[in-house]
Amino acid sequence: MSEPILKGRGLTKRYGKVTALDNCDFDLMPGEILAVIGDNGAGKSTLIKAVSGAVVPDEGEIWLEGQKVAFKTPLEARGAGSRRSTRPSPCRHPVHRRQHVHGAGTAETRHHGPAVPPA
Repeated sequence: MSEPILKGRGLTKRYGKVTALDNCDFDLMPGEILAVIGDNGAGKSTLIKAVSGAVVPDEGEIWLEGQKVAFKTPLEARGAGSRRSTRPSPCRHPVHRRQHVHGAGTAETRHHGPAVPPA
């Protein structure tokens, strides 16, 4: 069996008295798609931020391609091949799906006014 391409062990992140991520373990195998699901406040975003260098875990280890890593910034994580990808919120900019597809290839997409599907 192959080794995980990305794994976390004992990842913990606290913000004052609030524990956002509590002793999280995960393995991501090569070619696998791993979903991170849970209730609001369960630590999903904190986990992704830790793996992508946006936050530094208070405890635990992250391993990328068999090497222990400790990213301090998203730029450092990106240089090693760990990057966060976000999807646009449908609430923020209501646009027709054709506009999303068209905008995906541009450096910047702006929408002003109501979403009106092309005729």
